[in-house]
Parts: sequence; C-alpha cells; structure tokens
Amino acid sequence: MTAPDGAAVEPFFAPPDDAGDERLREVEAELADALPVLPLVCRQLTESVECVERAVTGVCGEFQSIADKAIAGVGGGAAGAGGEDHIAAASVTISRLLGRAEEAHNRLGDTARRVESVEADVQAIQAVARTMDSLTRALKVLSINARIEATRAGDAGRSFAVVAGETGKVAVDAARMNQSIHEMADRLGRGVRESAAEIRTRVAEGRRDVEVARAEVEGTLKLLAQTSEGLRGAVAAAAREAEELNRMIGRAVVALQFQDTVSQRVGHVVATLQELNAELARLVPDGVGEEPGGAWRERMSRWFTMAEEHRALEGGGGARTVGDIELF
Repeated sequence: MTAPDGAAVEPFFAPPDDAGDERLREVEAELADALPVLPLVCRQLTESVECVERAVTGVCGEFQSIADKAIAGVGGGAAGAGGEDHIAAASVTISRLLGRAEEAHNRLGDTARRVESVEADVQAIQAVARTMDSLTRALKVLSINARIEATRAGDAGRSFAVVAGETGKVAVDAARMNQSIHEMADRLGRGVRESAAEIRTRVAEGRRDVEVARAEVEGTLKLLAQTSEGLRGAVAAAAREAEELNRMIGRAVVALQFQDTVSQRVGHVVATLQELNAELARLVPDGVGEEPGGAWRERMSRWFTMAEEHRALEGGGGARTVGDIELF
C-alpha cells in the first residue's frame, strides 16, 4: 500500500496470528468496504457545486437580460410618447387648413353679395325698361294724334303727317327694342336670382360644415393631447418600475451570490473528506477497498434518485448542462 505522496506505508492492520483477532479483521473489512465511498461522495459534491454555479450564472444572465429588455422597452415607449411636437405641428397644420376653408367660405360670401348687387342692377334695368314702355306708349299716342291733326290740316299738314308717320315708326321700333330688353332682363334676373339663392345656400351649408369641422378637429386634437399626456405618464411610471425592477434584480443577484459561500464551504468539506480518505487509506492493505462493497452499493443505489448519481456509482461521470432539468 502507498500513501498519496508515493511513499510505502505499513498497513495498520497486520495479518492476524490467532483467533482473538477476528473482530479486528471484521473492522478492517468494513473499513475497506466503506472507504471507496468517500471519493464518490467528494465527486458528487464537486459536480453539484459546479451545477449550482452554472445555474446561478445562467439565472443572473437571464435577470440582466430581463432588466435590459425592460429598460429598452421604456426607452422605446419614451420615444413614442415624445410626440407632443408632432401633435403641435398637426394642430398648426389643421388650424391653417381650417383658416383656408373659412377664407374660401368668406370669398364665397363676397361672391354672393356681388351676385345680389348684380340682381339689384338687373332690377334697376327692368325698372328703366318699364319707364321706356311708358314713353313708347306716349310716343305712339303722340304719333296718332299728329296724324289726325295732319289729316285735318289737309295739304298744309302733309309734311307734318310725314313726321307723325316717322314718329310712329320710331315708337314701334322702340317698343320692339324695349321688349327685347325686357326679355333679356327677365332671363338675366332669373339666372342671377337662382345663382344668388344657390350661393346663399352653399354659404350657409359651408358655414355649418366649417363650424362642425372646427369642433371635430378641436376635439380630436384635445383627445390626442390627452392621449399623449397619458402615454407620457405611463412611460414615466414604466421607467420607475423598470428602475425598481433593476434594483430588485441587483438585490436578487447579490442574494444569489450565496452559491460562492456554499461553493467554498463544500470545497472545504471535500478537501477534508479527501484528507480523511488519504489517512484512512493508510490503514487498508494494498488492493483492498478500491470499489464500494455490495452493502454500500445497494444502499446508495436506493438513496440516489438522479441519473448522474447512478452513473457516478457505476463509475461514469460528467455533470449535465445548465439547461437540463431532471425531475424525479
């Protein structure tokens, strides 16, 4: 048998030389049977600590990823909530459009007033035409009377009769022209009145539409402003929650550092067990106690619940990765 440093070591239990040493042989057998359990336990503890370290590292990484995503989400929300300038620009643009609509409406009103003025002028023309009717009738009466007086005067009134005839022709022509003026004035008057009525209707409808549009736009802009304010408040609250989440994750990461303490303490236990195994190995003859005995193997097989434990018991090794989860 050899010590860990390679030096030869005399077995503590010398071969028995009489029947009185039977109990000593039994103790030696039990020690030889139980001694291989210590390296197995050390390996189990070491692999468990490694698994815990990898798991804690993964959890800390996931926590940091959650914090980063929360902060990034708050940043994106802040960018989306910073639309007050866009809303203000939209308000100015829409107000400008409404102003142009009102300007067009006012111009339409000016057109209506001009049409009404034209309608008044047409009515004045019709009044003049009616006056011309009276003058034409008077001229016709004058022509007839002149002809009667010329007839009475005989040869002396012949030239007067010619003048009276020409006067009658002028009266007829004047009446015909005045009738044409009446017809044109009537047509123009009807057209002007219809246009004026249509323009007045459109002016009234345009005024209502402009007022309704202004009310709707103002309501929409107010709603947008309220929505933006609410969004900004929500983003601010989300930012505060993200900061708190970051602090909580930081505290959780600090709390998870318990694994470092556990790793050190388990390492101390493993080192102690290895030293104990080395010391006890001095008491066992060479070639004895290299594998767990049947009783210990049966006990550990009952106790172990995970595949890694059974593989270690059978002589295998290798810890599973962090992502592997084994249920009992």
